[in-house]
Amino acid sequence: MRASIVINNFNYDRFVGQAVSSALSQTHADTEVIVVDDGSEDGSFEVLEQYAGRIKVVMKENAGQASCYRVGLTESSGDVVLFLDADDYLRPNCIERVLQHWTSAVAKAHFYLTLIDGEGALIGGRVPSGKLAGVEARNMMQLFGSYSAPPSSGNVYNASFLRKLFPLANENALRYSADAA
Repeated sequence: MRASIVINNFNYDRFVGQAVSSALSQTHADTEVIVVDDGSEDGSFEVLEQYAGRIKVVMKENAGQASCYRVGLTESSGDVVLFLDADDYLRPNCIERVLQHWTSAVAKAHFYLTLIDGEGALIGGRVPSGKLAGVEARNMMQLFGSYSAPPSSGNVYNASFLRKLFPLANENALRYSADAA
């Protein structure tokens, strides 16, 4: 099964190299890495040039995070897709561990994210703080119509499921913090 990691970046030259390196370091061999740069005006392009030949880079005008997801999905060829924020990074076995539990009937899998500071040092805690599965998650869904879920970097999606959802009708409304919507 092929996995696509789509990194969305906007003016994160300080972080994007670590995100790319973590995506390239996945133990799941059939993993492609796509970076969608949303019109950065910092040194992001120079950082991304260091990975030439190992990643696909799409430079576009600034239109927001949801537009990066759309473009990245269009450029991807994976059976599963993970949208990684440029200021996040993955453990090397992330995709491998998710795919150990994956079946074709799965639309989305998610996992906890460990909190770090701007220097990458652990600050304790995890996101989300609630339970991701089981009775507690089901009860929250029934009561509130949602459950404690991680932001984009903590989710892997079935690509065929995503292609049914995109393009999003409200993409401009999700210009900022689309992963928290």
